[in-house]
Amino acid sequence: MGLHLCYDLALPPGATDSDAATLVSSLRERAVALPFDHVSNVVRLTQDVLAGSWPVRGLAYARLEDVAHLGAVFAREEMYRRRLGFPNDEEYTLVDVPPDVPTAAHAFAVAPGRGCEPASFGVARLTDGDAPAPWGWHCCCKTQYASALGDDHLLRCHGSLVAILDAAGALGFEVTVRDETGYWGSRDPRQLTAAVAEMNRLVARFAGAVTDAVRDAGGDSRGVRGAIFDHPDFERLETEE
Repeated sequence: MGLHLCYDLALPPGATDSDAATLVSSLRERAVALPFDHVSNVVRLTQDVLAGSWPVRGLAYARLEDVAHLGAVFAREEMYRRRLGFPNDEEYTLVDVPPDVPTAAHAFAVAPGRGCEPASFGVARLTDGDAPAPWGWHCCCKTQYASALGDDHLLRCHGSLVAILDAAGALGFEVTVRDETGYWGSRDPRQLTAAVAEMNRLVARFAGAVTDAVRDAGGDSRGVRGAIFDHPDFERLETEE
C-alpha cells in the first residue's frame, strides 16, 4: 500500500540493438548527474540469462543491477503475453515464456534515497528473425515512504525520478507516466507533499486498526509490520482526522 510513480518507456520497432544500447547509456549519464543515492551500471541481458533463476529473493537484492535484471524479466513476460494476444488489462494472466525465445534488454537501476523503492530504466524486446520488434519497459516505484525523512527528501527522490523521465523523453524515448501523486502533471511540490501526507494518514489509521485488532484477539501486535510504522509522526498520523 502506498503511492507510486509508474511509467512505460518505448522505442520504435526500427531501433537497432546498437541504438537501444546507446540511448540507455545516455540516459544513465543523465541519471548520474541527478541526486540519486546510487546508479547501477548498464546491463545487457539476453534470453540465456533471463530464462534462468530470478536474481532476488523476496524484496532483497545483492546488487542494484539485479533490479534492472528483474525489470527485464517482467518486460520479457509482458511482451510475450502481447505476442500471444492477451489483453493489457487488470486481470493479469501468467504465462511461461519458453527459454529459447530470443530476447535483448539494456537497462540500469537507481536507488533514489532512503524510504524510496529502487527503480529501473531501460528497454527490452523479443526478436523474431529479421522482423522488426518493438522495444518496451515498465516500472512502478513506490516513493511515498521517502516522506518519513521529511518533505525535502521526498521531493528529492520523487523529483529526481521525474527528471530522469523528462530526460528520457528528450533523448527520444516514448514516455508514458502514471503518477499517483499527480506531481508529473502539475510539477507542484505542494500537490506532491499533500497527496503523500493524506495517504500517510490513511495508511497509519489502517495500520493502527490492524494492530488493535491483533492485540484485542490476544495476538502479538509486534508482528504487524509495515513501512508506515517507521514514520516519526506515526502516532499523530494514526489519530489525525
